[in-house]
Amino acid sequence: MEMVIKSFTCVLRHTHHADDIINNINALSNGTTRASDISDNDRLGILDFPDNATQDANVAATTSLSRVELIERAASSPSELSVEEYCLLRDRFWLNLSEPEEKSKRAAQYTISASEEVYWQVTGQLKKVRAMLHDNNEEVAILNADNEQWRRMRVEREKRDRLSVESRLPTAQPWVKRLWEEDQGKRIWGYAVYYAPGTVDEEYQCRMDLRLHSTLTNAGCASPMSGRWRLQHLDWPDSPMLNQEPLPEPVDDESERAVPGRPGLFRGTWQPPNIYTSSQLEDRFQALRQHFTATRDHASGEQGTASESQTGHGGLQGGMLRNVFLVIDQQCVRHVLDTRGHPDDPWVYAVDPDYLQSAHAATTEPSPNEYRGYLRVRVTQLCNNFFDARKYHQDEIPMQVLWEAAQSNWHKTFVSVKKAE
Repeated sequence: MEMVIKSFTCVLRHTHHADDIINNINALSNGTTRASDISDNDRLGILDFPDNATQDANVAATTSLSRVELIERAASSPSELSVEEYCLLRDRFWLNLSEPEEKSKRAAQYTISASEEVYWQVTGQLKKVRAMLHDNNEEVAILNADNEQWRRMRVEREKRDRLSVESRLPTAQPWVKRLWEEDQGKRIWGYAVYYAPGTVDEEYQCRMDLRLHSTLTNAGCASPMSGRWRLQHLDWPDSPMLNQEPLPEPVDDESERAVPGRPGLFRGTWQPPNIYTSSQLEDRFQALRQHFTATRDHASGEQGTASESQTGHGGLQGGMLRNVFLVIDQQCVRHVLDTRGHPDDPWVYAVDPDYLQSAHAATTEPSPNEYRGYLRVRVTQLCNNFFDARKYHQDEIPMQVLWEAAQSNWHKTFVSVKKAE
């Protein structure tokens, strides 16, 4: 509380003392003093108002309205306030705040905002005390003026965003246009993802972010849309099926692939080996399916948040796809970090959460030529063809069709259902 009071304009301009204001607030809060016992000067200090003569002069310098008329307009029709009018009310009838004064106020807000508990305690106590001292509509007028500023800033930002997106739409992919038409960029979108413990580091994240950003740009997503793209990290569940030991890693013998007479050139791109058997992968994905479906079917949290972690209520965020989830393990990471590979080589696992394993399939070793509820997807298609297929064509292009399309290239990773691509 002390830092907030010391950032009051009346304290910074030495018309009131912080200690006096703090003592009066505490006295009103604990009931040892009644509002009617507070002097007019002490009231001005708690409200952080200038003296009455200065208020009248500042109102006259800002608007043709009287003080009462200004408060009435702000309380009933804040959208009709001019910029100068809502700034005057927002600043509690003070004019011409200096940069040091603004900096002091920002520092105080930053400090108390570091703790949600402290923030609500300080602002709640101040609001409760001020409610005892405000004249009719004063409190509502000041709150409305502050909200009006943010409303106009939001409207202006949305206008800029809309123009930015609409300038890109003529050359954007059809699915990008459809996604924008659906919600005008108000919701986050993307996938839920499971990272195998200990596999992902800062270098991996940076390289993945660069690839995904480039893909979004090439698809025609302007920054207001690409800025809402997310990979929502779901916690790795605690299950015996997820604790298998990976297979030993073989050593790549580059000498066997060297091109004679061409130092540093090799035949083909080295492909990091499978680190789990097919049966182990199926067991892992089945455990993750159970966790994902429980998360998916849980009541979703805030729909507009852009946070990458799980919502406070445990559900999927906003526009996260609900008919697929991603899994990134050591093998996926190696494809990204290995500089010997082609930039288009990296892939991730995409798992169908609603895949039902037959009784026969559950007891037999999976065949590499059989769809078993998951596939590899090239990273550059996560926010292009694969997203389009799962978002808008899941009925006519099910996961099995996507898996079949993936079998045609060397890494057996999905690129497109169109052979030309």
